[in-house]
Formats: sequence, C-alpha cells, structure tokens
Amino acid sequence: MYGPNLSEITAVSVRRFAWAMNVSMGKAIEIIVRASPMVLNTEKICIVCKDKKCLVCAFKCGSFLPQKIIPLLHEPNSTANP
Repeated sequence: MYGPNLSEITAVSVRRFAWAMNVSMGKAIEIIVRASPMVLNTEKICIVCKDKKCLVCAFKCGSFLPQKIIPLLHEPNSTANP
C-alpha cells in the first residue's frame, strides 16, 4: 500500500474531518471513500473499473456510513456554509 500525495487543501480538509470524527487521517480517508457511493454514480464508476475486485469495492458492496458521521451531514435544506 502506498500513501497518497494530497494537495494542501485536501490534506487540511481531511485533517479537520478527522478531528471532527476523532479518528486518524487514514481512517478519515477510509470513511470518506466508503461513504462516497451515497453521492457518486456507482454505475458509471463500475463500468470504467479496470481491476474488477468487486468484493472489496465500496462502489459495488454499497456504502458504509458510521453512525458518528450522521451529525456531520448537512440537513436536506441547509446551505453548505451557514
């Protein structure tokens, strides 16, 4: 496994997300990736997949949303930056 090279804005954002979740940055990235099927078109992602490791893929297996992330989600009618 390799470590990602993150841009400054991404590293700062992940760090803040990790603080909010009280987890490590690595775990924060895992949560973000595993929750991403809720907002991304998984069908399109699966169509262009090159390795077909479906059994270990968040886009095929479904999303993972830890209960402690719920309070961090926007309310349906809220603005992104109040």
